[in-house]
Amino acid sequence: LQLQEIVQQKQGLRNMFNSEEFRRSKFGRDKNGLTFEPRQIVISNGFWSKANDILKVFEPLVKVLRLVDGDEKPIMGFIYEAIDRAKQSIQKSSRYYSQYQEIIDKSWIFMHFDLHSASYFLNPQFQYGVEHGSDLYRETFEGTKKVIMKLERSMDDQIKALISVTEWWLMFGSCFPELQRVAIKVLSQTTSTTNCERNWSKFSYITKTRNRLKYRKLQKLVFTHYNMKLKMRHQMRKSEEEIEASFNQINLDYIFREDDPLSPWIEERENPLLDRV
Repeated sequence: LQLQEIVQQKQGLRNMFNSEEFRRSKFGRDKNGLTFEPRQIVISNGFWSKANDILKVFEPLVKVLRLVDGDEKPIMGFIYEAIDRAKQSIQKSSRYYSQYQEIIDKSWIFMHFDLHSASYFLNPQFQYGVEHGSDLYRETFEGTKKVIMKLERSMDDQIKALISVTEWWLMFGSCFPELQRVAIKVLSQTTSTTNCERNWSKFSYITKTRNRLKYRKLQKLVFTHYNMKLKMRHQMRKSEEEIEASFNQINLDYIFREDDPLSPWIEERENPLLDRV
């Protein structure tokens, strides 16, 4: 992000270092000072060329991270495809894709789970009008089978889900309760620990200031404190008309275009407070 800001201020930085006022200053006259090396970097073309190349590699990956870190809509079913499209975007725009491909693939292999494959396979958005290669189909289908066997304890339910998995979205999705149950569990998985971290921070804040409280009292304080945050967030939301006008579903066709940066999801209006357990 800092590099992107520097690139955006390219002309301003060059104008500053080349200005008559800077040259007359003690920093401009000092050939061995702190500003001499930065000036040489800014006025050279090599630095800006390399900076643009780096941004072409990292911008698609940062957009994927922003998508994954969202906490307003479940996006587990889009991660697999988002990574693939990010790699395609880098390949088209960067001259050095081959140098980064191995690093990206190694990181993806390390972070990849069968849950990602199953989420992709069970997402109906990628089952129509999308061409699947044999390798992609085999990998996602194998991951789906493993997830089904983990989530469905009954052997009969496993068999029913596996038999219907290839026809579920195409024909009668609601008529296969075994696979429907698995799909709901898989596609509802979270991809970020943001909400957990908020809850942990509330516990940490209260325990540091009131560390002699009993657990039940502590739990009530955390509950109240977190609900206050949710209520403030609810009050800051836009009107219902604005929400309906700006509501936009996840569409990876535009995720890597400049005219459609990753806009945050807008939730429908609902009770902002947690139900007491």
